[in-house]
This record gives sequence, structure tokens and C-alpha cells, in this order.
Amino acid sequence: MPSRGRSAAASGAGIRPRHRCRSLGHRAVDVLGAVRSARALDYVREFDAALGPWQREPAVRDFLRRSRSELGVAA
Repeated sequence: MPSRGRSAAASGAGIRPRHRCRSLGHRAVDVLGAVRSARALDYVREFDAALGPWQREPAVRDFLRRSRSELGVAA
């Protein structure tokens, strides 16, 4: 089941990066700020990598900055 959520996030990144980044990415950071899970952090790392082509978009840049600072997700 976790892979379904991961693929939904990754596919959302390809469809509408600005909007999906805000809704899925920020919600993940909110949840993971309270719960520590190595697997979930791996999913956030994969999501960050999937957003690479849009890293110059302000919303994507803000999300990447937040996920790295609040969750310690490496660049």
C-alpha cells in the first residue's frame, strides 16, 4: 500500500507540480514532523527527486527548502 501513495505523489508531481507540491508535499511534511518513519522519509526523498525538473518554480523551491529543513531530507 505505501507504494500506491508514493506513485500518486510522483505522478502528481508530473501533472501539476505547483499545485500537487503544495497539497501532497506540505501535508507529508506536516505529518512527518510528528511521526518518524524511515520508509516515509524515503518517500519524501523520492518525491523531492521527482520535483527536480521544476526546482526553479517558487512553490517547488519552497517545498524543497521546507522538507530539507524540517525533516532533514538531504538534497
